[in-house]
Amino acid sequence: MQKKKRLAAAAVVGLSLALSGVGVGVAQADNSVTGSYGGLTRITVSYTSSSNTLAVRDIREDGYGGRSIWSTSGGSTGVKDNSNGNGTTTTTTIPGSSGTIAFNACVKNNSTTIACTGYVSSTL
Repeated sequence: MQKKKRLAAAAVVGLSLALSGVGVGVAQADNSVTGSYGGLTRITVSYTSSSNTLAVRDIREDGYGGRSIWSTSGGSTGVKDNSNGNGTTTTTTIPGSSGTIAFNACVKNNSTTIACTGYVSSTL
C-alpha cells in the first residue's frame, strides 16, 4: 500500500510540473522561426541559450533543404545548412556567452537559397 501512495504522489508531482510548463531535463528553445516556400512550411530554425545551440530542422519530405544565416552582437557570423532530409536536425554551437544572436530560416534547393524569412533575435 505504501508503494502505491508513493507512485500516486510522484504522478501528481509530474502532472503538476507538466501543467505548470516546467520542463524537466528538456531544453526549450528561446526563439524560433519557420521557413516556407510555395505556401508550405518546410523548415524550423531555433536557438536555445541553455546549450548555446542553433538548430535547423527539415520538417517536410519535399526534396528541399534548410539554411539559417546568423550573426551575433559580438561580431561572429555563420551559415548552418541541413540537407539531410525530412525529420533531420543539424546543429551548431554559437560562440559567445553574452549579447544577442540574430538568425533567419531559409529554404534551399541544393545549394541555392530560394526563400528566407526576416531575422529574429534572442539573448545569448
